[in-house]
Amino acid sequence: FGFTWGDIVEVIKKRRLFLLIGTAVGIQLAILILILIKPLYAVSAQLVITQQAPGQLIDCDSGSSAFIATQAEIIHSLDVVQAAVATLPRPPHLKPSDDAVAGALDAVNASAISGTRVIALAYMGEDAKYGAALLNAIIDIYLTKVRSTTRSGQTNLIDTKSAELDELLEEIARQESQLNDLRRVAGIIGTADEAA
Repeated sequence: FGFTWGDIVEVIKKRRLFLLIGTAVGIQLAILILILIKPLYAVSAQLVITQQAPGQLIDCDSGSSAFIATQAEIIHSLDVVQAAVATLPRPPHLKPSDDAVAGALDAVNASAISGTRVIALAYMGEDAKYGAALLNAIIDIYLTKVRSTTRSGQTNLIDTKSAELDELLEEIARQESQLNDLRRVAGIIGTADEAA
């Protein structure tokens, strides 16, 4: 059951029309696929999460993987992505009937990198420039929300501490009044500093 080069050449001569047609169809199909299929571009960004606010405003450790994973979910949330899409012009690759926010949610992924304080953001879509602009807008919106939340938490903390300070000052005034009353009853007038 052996073939020689002569046998192979003879088969090619007999079937050359089918081979040429098959090759031509294959090349045309490949060209058609290249023309019809739109390329997808990958854009990525990394965000390092740190907490620089004075005092502990968040109950969990800002470096814990649960905290970082929660921040990744916030970054990929509907509110953040919707606000980011609203800041950008409508991408030219979308049809008029396409929902830009749903498309952005599908094209963007945010995930915490295990064992680090880093969130990896990725965009996979037809327009690399739009993807880069979208990731930047998402990061800007996220940072604005974090700053707002931190400011609000700090304001609440300051309000609470101010109220506590006012209560303590009132208590000091009451205690001083009681002390002065006791001094009058005991016949002690003034303080040791006044006597000297």
